[in-house]
Amino acid sequence: MWIRIHAVALLLYAPGLWAEPPDVDRVNNRSPRFSVSEDDIRFYASYSGTVTHEPDERRIRRFGIAPKAMEMIKSARERIVASVFLFDNLLTEDEPTLDIVATLTDALVEQKQAYPGMTISVIFDPSHRAYAGRVSDAENTLRAAGIDIFYSDLLAGLKPASWLGVREAMGHVGRSADQLTFGLWGSIRDLALSVIPVPGAEFDGKPVTFETVYNAALLKANHRKVLVADDGRGGWEALVSSANPHNPSLGSANTALSVKGVPARYIYNVLREDIRHSLSLGGDEVRWGDHEPARDAETYLAEHLPPLTMPEDPGTDVPAVCVVSEKEIAPVIMEALDAAQPDDVIRIQMFYLSYQPVLDAIVRAAERVETPVRILLDANKDSFNKEKDGTPNRQVAAWLMAQRTNGVNVEIRWYATRGEQNHAKIMSITSPRDDDCFLTTGSCNWTGRNMAGVNMEMNLAVYGVPGLHPSFDDLFDRFWDNRDGVEYSLPYEAFSDHAGYMKWRLGEAPYFYSTF
Repeated sequence: MWIRIHAVALLLYAPGLWAEPPDVDRVNNRSPRFSVSEDDIRFYASYSGTVTHEPDERRIRRFGIAPKAMEMIKSARERIVASVFLFDNLLTEDEPTLDIVATLTDALVEQKQAYPGMTISVIFDPSHRAYAGRVSDAENTLRAAGIDIFYSDLLAGLKPASWLGVREAMGHVGRSADQLTFGLWGSIRDLALSVIPVPGAEFDGKPVTFETVYNAALLKANHRKVLVADDGRGGWEALVSSANPHNPSLGSANTALSVKGVPARYIYNVLREDIRHSLSLGGDEVRWGDHEPARDAETYLAEHLPPLTMPEDPGTDVPAVCVVSEKEIAPVIMEALDAAQPDDVIRIQMFYLSYQPVLDAIVRAAERVETPVRILLDANKDSFNKEKDGTPNRQVAAWLMAQRTNGVNVEIRWYATRGEQNHAKIMSITSPRDDDCFLTTGSCNWTGRNMAGVNMEMNLAVYGVPGLHPSFDDLFDRFWDNRDGVEYSLPYEAFSDHAGYMKWRLGEAPYFYSTF
């Protein structure tokens, strides 16, 4: 029954959403392999470790991603577009080493003030507004400077987070009813939900209402961490990262890739389509800066965010970069693993690893390669001042280690976190054949929720750039071997205990062997 309701709601909602078919979609994109120059791709990392050979243990932190984002912001003259999951001080207990939220907010405001005619657009996940009407200090500052804020729609175009999809069906029906009643239905619903408090729940010191509960029940996120900007000289550059601009996340291990040229233009067009979609919804999905731009979607896009042209022939040579999002990410990773040759070296550093199709591809590769597939995992024990039970990584690690009796050549270590997280999502396949080198990173955890098209995600896949690999491979090996007297990682035995396979399997059940 819910399927029929869902389909009818989609038919009612779809007309008029796009004025014309876009060259890219807002979700589920897989670009061509764009030929690029090696000089146009760079790797960045942020991480923490503990110096153990001194009388008093000392923490070290390296911030490599934020300076690159700052450089891109300061170089821009025409347009900056960002799409970020967390851009906030939420869950902060201690004074941050670097207030990344204030730093990036100030940089965006200063750039807008220096070049008033430029367009700066920031796309947030609805969690930023507590799935209701919250406005953060950072958002207030950005809007006051004339920077436009958009909120990604998590209802349309994404896969349900559960088998039944009841919440999605309710959302589509409600959206259709809102259109048919010229907004009256939505106003009544939001008013009713916004005045009913959730007993004992607070957010920023204010009571949480059932509006937050209803909207959060979608169990989805715009999980992207992307910045794209002109370089001030007529070119374009994009930064695709695993790092949230979020103060409590600052000490976590993260990785990023920057790319110039056509892939950056493609990413800009994808983010532009997400903004177009938010504009078509209107209401709270769009929060204008004080300069009050044209409210008509097509006028705003034409004046402030015109599309960037793409070459008819993307090229077929390596080096090459492919932009992938949502459910197109897993196939690219699996294809690379299935293409691995016996003399290739595979390194994986991952925050969450639990998606069975990808795990099976890792096993297949580990049965062929001569050097063990090395996986550096987060122990899933820390989450913003709360302790976790290790799900899913400890169960998955135990499962993978058990495969070694079947000839699966795999080794696992844990990143030695102390309150922060091993938040990276990166894999390299280094090959003696330069054309076969592969590296991918971005926002996507290797879980069903992230890979089956539930969350909004974006990764870069880089082919045939051997000069890029030492940047990550040497860093990974430093973590793995605890070089220079710094403890970065722990042996598998340190966290070999786990909460049982069933908890991992139940969490992945809605996406188990999901079709792409």
